[in-house]
Amino acid sequence: VALEFGLVHSAHKDKVLNSLVETVINNNYHFTTGILGTKAIIGVLWENNPADLIFRLLDQTDFPSFLDMMKSNGITAERWNPDAYIGSGMNSFNHHMFGGGPGAWMVKGVAGISAIEPGYEQILIQPEVVGNLTRGNGAISTPKGQVSTSWKKLSDTQFMLNVTIPANATAIVAIPTLGNVNPAIAESGATIYKQGFVSGRRGIYSLHQKTDERIAFHTGSGVYSFVMTSKNSGQKSKN
Repeated sequence: VALEFGLVHSAHKDKVLNSLVETVINNNYHFTTGILGTKAIIGVLWENNPADLIFRLLDQTDFPSFLDMMKSNGITAERWNPDAYIGSGMNSFNHHMFGGGPGAWMVKGVAGISAIEPGYEQILIQPEVVGNLTRGNGAISTPKGQVSTSWKKLSDTQFMLNVTIPANATAIVAIPTLGNVNPAIAESGATIYKQGFVSGRRGIYSLHQKTDERIAFHTGSGVYSFVMTSKNSGQKSKN
């Protein structure tokens, strides 16, 4: 919570953050937080660590975990073990304080939808391809209209992302490279990146950024279908 609210002095932040990560690992990637700390730990880890750490927390199926809680009639309750408290004072079976953290990560991380500017004037599309996930999708209503994404990891060298950006909004769309060192990207069949930005595709304004993990573009409103492919048999080392 101290990290979430920026209360840790910058000189100590790395030490505190490393201690938090070490605690998560030592607890075998299980939560030791309650309704206040759970949202905070997801937000802090997401901001400062690879997304697969959050995925490992959310992918556990034994106590205490969300998937273990969901065994109780698919509820997000006030406690990690709701069966033990049903009928004894626990009266919330859709507890937003517990569900908010994972829900936000599913929208912003898995579906990859978040606002860069207030009112979704500019939108960030940046899906996280982590763990054993091979597909994801999501949609949210904004003041500009509905924003939606749908993606599939077709193989280690091919990724597909469909995006809808509403009218009067712009976006930065970041396409995962899946670790491939020489990817090419097409939109609706037309090449927009091949060893550099290829202009001429309507709605794709410019290259925003290229990293080892993603290639991002500035886009306008519209419906887009991106495909990342690589002919390389090998990928960039993760070590």
